Amino acid sequence: VAFGVANFLAAPVLGALSDRFGRRPVLLLGFVGLGLSFFGIAMSTTLWGLIAVRTLGGAMQANAAIANAYVADISAPEQRAKRFGLLGAMMGLGFIVGPVLGGLLGAVNLHLPFYVSGGLTLLNGLYGYFVLPESLPVSQRKAFSWRSANPATSLKKLAQLKGVGPLVGVVAFSGLAQFVLYTVWVLYNSFKFGWGPEENGWSLAVVGMVAVLVQGVLMGRLLKLFPVQKLVIMGLVSSALAYTLWGAATEGWMMYAVIALNLLGGTVTASVQSLISSAADSKSQGQTMGAVSALTSL
Repeated sequence: VAFGVANFLAAPVLGALSDRFGRRPVLLLGFVGLGLSFFGIAMSTTLWGLIAVRTLGGAMQANAAIANAYVADISAPEQRAKRFGLLGAMMGLGFIVGPVLGGLLGAVNLHLPFYVSGGLTLLNGLYGYFVLPESLPVSQRKAFSWRSANPATSLKKLAQLKGVGPLVGVVAFSGLAQFVLYTVWVLYNSFKFGWGPEENGWSLAVVGMVAVLVQGVLMGRLLKLFPVQKLVIMGLVSSALAYTLWGAATEGWMMYAVIALNLLGGTVTASVQSLISSAADSKSQGQTMGAVSALTSL
């Protein structure tokens, strides 16, 4: 909750700052903030200390939103859904490697996964500093305004984008469903099927494999067959069926079967982001993607 509230308040501000000063400095700030939060978690000895660290991390972390704005800067509108899908595929790789690496490191020392994660984040920061070019030309930047960068105004502007208004509800409710799933997945499988850390870790790894397959390989081919709007609807229907089947599952193997069958569900986020990004002008991509991030955090 601490992370989500802080991110809700800060993401539109960071997005608007990236529209003013460029994507690169805000991405670098996010890497530093995320790295510090990982190290802070590793060193926390009290609950209030952990909450304080998570609050700081949430306030400084809008890198997913800024990365989406970066992709929008360097991509033609018809390419964005596919490229947002590639970003999602990289997150899927994290789902494959992360649970396994976390389990192995945590078996050595409970604090070690956080130190390693912080180190990887700082390596990302070094890559960003020395290699990553700026994507937003000076001519495309816009003045920063605290009044327009607050979450309420950002969400209002998001809803006012042509053709985007109804999508605000789609982002909110599909995001809510996803976070509920992530929150209860381990508890549900542990209580219902007697799964331990190993079984839950492997199940999340399979989720990552499917995400990589769908968003990294199939997304481009699906976009040639279906318009983005139709792909969103098909993906939402597939996700609704998957959630229902997970709730009805009576054996552990059924969870894996539903993960494999819900291929179209992996196309929703990238497709919706593409529709929203295409509706925003080139000078407001950061604030728009920040507003989407704020909505998801809410």
